[in-house]
Amino acid sequence: MERDKLPQPIAEAVAARYPDEPIRLAISSDIAHHGQYGTEWLVATGGHLLVFPGDSATATHDLALSDLEELKAVDTVGAGAVTVRTPSATYHVISYTEARSDDFHKVVDGIKALKEGEAVTEHHTVSDRKRCEQCGRAIPESMRACPHCLKRRQAVLRIFSFSRPYIWQIAAIFLISSLSTMAALLVPYMSKLFIDFVFRPDAESGTFPHGGWHLWCVAAIFVAYALQSFFSGWQERLSGVVGFKTVYDVRAAIYKRIQELSLTFFDKRHTGSIMARVNQDTGELQRLLVDFIPISLESLLSLVGVGILLFVVSWRLTLFVMLPIAGTILLLRLIVPVVRVFFHRYFHRRSRLSALVNDSLSGIRVVKSFGQETLEMDKFRRTSQVYRDAGIDLVRRWSIYHPLMHFTIMCGAVLVWLVGGRLVFRGTEAPGGLSIGDVVAYSGYLMMFYRPVFMLTRLAQMITNALTAADRVFDIIDTTPDIQDAPDAVAMPHIEGHIALDNVTFGYTRHQPVIKELTLDIPANSMIGLVGKSGAGKSTLINLMSRLYDVDSGALQVDGVDVRQIRQADLRRNIGVVLQETFLFTGSILQNISYAKPDATREEVIAAAISAHAHEFIISKVDGYDTLVGERGSRLSGGEKQRIAIARAILRNPRILILDEATSSVDVETEEKIQQALANLTRGRTTIAIAHRLATLRNCDQLVVIEDGEISEMGTHKELMQKEGAFSKLVQSQEAHSTIIAVEG
Repeated sequence: MERDKLPQPIAEAVAARYPDEPIRLAISSDIAHHGQYGTEWLVATGGHLLVFPGDSATATHDLALSDLEELKAVDTVGAGAVTVRTPSATYHVISYTEARSDDFHKVVDGIKALKEGEAVTEHHTVSDRKRCEQCGRAIPESMRACPHCLKRRQAVLRIFSFSRPYIWQIAAIFLISSLSTMAALLVPYMSKLFIDFVFRPDAESGTFPHGGWHLWCVAAIFVAYALQSFFSGWQERLSGVVGFKTVYDVRAAIYKRIQELSLTFFDKRHTGSIMARVNQDTGELQRLLVDFIPISLESLLSLVGVGILLFVVSWRLTLFVMLPIAGTILLLRLIVPVVRVFFHRYFHRRSRLSALVNDSLSGIRVVKSFGQETLEMDKFRRTSQVYRDAGIDLVRRWSIYHPLMHFTIMCGAVLVWLVGGRLVFRGTEAPGGLSIGDVVAYSGYLMMFYRPVFMLTRLAQMITNALTAADRVFDIIDTTPDIQDAPDAVAMPHIEGHIALDNVTFGYTRHQPVIKELTLDIPANSMIGLVGKSGAGKSTLINLMSRLYDVDSGALQVDGVDVRQIRQADLRRNIGVVLQETFLFTGSILQNISYAKPDATREEVIAAAISAHAHEFIISKVDGYDTLVGERGSRLSGGEKQRIAIARAILRNPRILILDEATSSVDVETEEKIQQALANLTRGRTTIAIAHRLATLRNCDQLVVIEDGEISEMGTHKELMQKEGAFSKLVQSQEAHSTIIAVEG
């Protein structure tokens, strides 16, 4: 709790001013009174509210809780403020950024409880931002685990766990790599044979007594190179197949998890950021698997095989050569954790750029309509520059570390000629002495030994890159959906459609409830109209009925069973929705209508279109039902899209039908036809309708007027008009607005 972190001067000042009132709540802001980033403290005792700048003991505000007529946390774009109203004035006491909004709303609720003489609970206290238990750093909001402390070995093992179905192909890759390495090991040894055996002249005659072996040795080198090339190509082919198949499985796993996640997940993340994880981050894993598997296996086998031969040729010389290699390994262990932070920053900024591009392209019509191409270009340039700078910063770091490791390794080659030359001077007969052929062969083997070491240092960048991407991919795969079936979920393939809300409260953020203690009973096969101003909570109610979100408190039941205890597949199968914002998938009209019932016949699709009065405009198009609708239905008018959405709901034939402004984008003539179709469709099923034109709700069994998340009126159209209450005022206002439009027209 932040009260425990209160600076000592402030705690002493409060204790001196109000010795009989212990501090009950305290929270620090991240914006100072001058509007810049800084710290201020909001402190509440049992009877007073105080604000202190920084760690100063001088309060800028000191108000008695009993004088507060109103206290609230007000959120604006990117920031917020706590305001209070007293009999004499209204005060803006402290500001905070959007990141601290939840904390300040909790504390404000706690101060209200103190004012009313109620106890402060855990719901009123500020929990520390999620921090890593190992390093103590704050964990980014978009990550579940600390990116600084993720264990590389576990991440690598998890990546390769997706390759388990291809274990035999991996075994074949290992075998082929072994054969390729064995062929490569033959070449340096042939150099020794050439120098010490084939090309060694007789001391007396000056001839080459072993010259007959020349062609055989050349043939051996040729065969070694040929086998190495053949096995390398075969290995590369198998590795590519395994890599692409494995990444396909990873991409399928992350996309499956995305489909399972609740809307709350998407409310907190940009679409472009999620797309970057599905496409770009899995692409990094693909490069790891396609390139890293063959190179790492070959490098590992070369290191083992060549290392053994180096000890065989000269164990003394090998001990000297191992010194720079050990230094390189130590340097690598120190460098990779540092560089990994820069990779995380690079990926995060790449996601921000993807999100910006996705938003701009999705709203390209709005951009064009308002002529804001220059504004969008400026936004793109700023975000792209940040992304560019992150990449440059990363490259600059790596351009220092990589040459340093390369130089450290190459010091071993210097030692070969330094120490090896001394051993040659001893002569082959002396203990530890070497021949010139031994030194040349050793130098060749050492280059073979260094090649995988060099490759592994280069791969360090690829591995770090891939593991950073893996952290982001697995972060989504490991996310638990907020909405999921209970362990004892009830199977309800057939639903009657009786809906009951009992004291339901819900908010997209808990401190700002949209629905407040609402109780409503909707009998099966009835038609209910939800009425109210924009933002009253009508669409939120139908989201709860579809269980796109779970209620914060209270219960929502279908046929007497809490929706949280019903299998989601059964609940969704019995609900049909026509939303205010019609969404069509890229494809044909036929595919979009049959989306509600993929196994529907063409005749069933046509029948649904006829019922929705969509058949006539569909067959008037050149390709009829095979007409492509374009991205998000861009090739169709708003009314055409809405009728296709209605046909989609009709084809589903649900027990519960939800109509959210189902006729808002059609003209009066088309609306009358659709109303006739909806009248037939709503018979024998529970229907919840939201309509902008209140006159279209005349046939509802009951109208429910929602104001500020609460029910203000209920009754039939006639009863509510006679009450002359909120509904009557809405109707009169709409009629007056329509009259004005008619006169102006």
